[in-house]
Amino acid sequence: MEMTDAPQFYEWLTTYDRERVMNLIGQLYFSESADVNALPPSQRLRGYLAFDRTLFSVEAREQEYSCFLKVLRNHMLAGEAFGKYEGQNKRRNTGTRRKADFKAGCQAIREYNLRIPRGTMARFEEPQELVMYLLRYTILSDKHIKKCEFYGRFFVLRRSTRQYCSPAYASKQRNLDGFCGEREVSAAYKRIVANLTTKDKKQKELRRQYCLDGGAVVKPREVLRQFYEENYAHQEQFRFAWEALNKAEKKSWADRQTYEQAKADYLSWLDSRLSYAKQIHIDNDSILEE
Repeated sequence: MEMTDAPQFYEWLTTYDRERVMNLIGQLYFSESADVNALPPSQRLRGYLAFDRTLFSVEAREQEYSCFLKVLRNHMLAGEAFGKYEGQNKRRNTGTRRKADFKAGCQAIREYNLRIPRGTMARFEEPQELVMYLLRYTILSDKHIKKCEFYGRFFVLRRSTRQYCSPAYASKQRNLDGFCGEREVSAAYKRIVANLTTKDKKQKELRRQYCLDGGAVVKPREVLRQFYEENYAHQEQFRFAWEALNKAEKKSWADRQTYEQAKADYLSWLDSRLSYAKQIHIDNDSILEE
């Protein structure tokens, strides 16, 4: 299987024993043992291999790989010369052209005193071999693996403080924290908080009571506290619908409808709370009791 055979390559790659590999990563990187976590990843692996080599028993079949064209890309004059020599061979048949191109390559190498470094490539027959080869390289390089706090997938850390497998998921998490990026929802929430916070501050300054249109005495601070408590349940339902839509590998129309309904319900509840907050007004004939 060649990597250029996409999307067949990616379909082929998904056929490895994922459950066993995930279990192995869990043992090496997310152990409950402080002794395991205290060791560098490479030392954990060498200790692990003393007891179980099953998954690591595969070896890559190494093959020579030419770096000639890579060298030419970094050497403009040599690349131009080889292109000129190679162009003279275009009319030849396949067999003789390969021989002529080989001679042209050697001519360019000799003329410009190029040095072609050794290059190798690994060939894998089974996806399990490729996965374990890459995992072993990661571990022996003492690179750390972390679980994305948004998507739940594993990723190799570049910075110890990184929490997400990609900037896109970090942005989505910020959107989720900020009312899922819905400005309309965020604005409605902030209007209620601003209304009640301002009234609480004014009550302290004027030493007057607040009441509803019907005359019932209320305290803006208590109304705000109750709003925070009730908002939690409504906001969680809204966020759950957002996560179901945006974290799914394949978005469905049903999830979209569920999210839109949850958004509408949340907005409706916020509007009712804002209307209630606006009914609270100061009673200028009262005196606030301690």
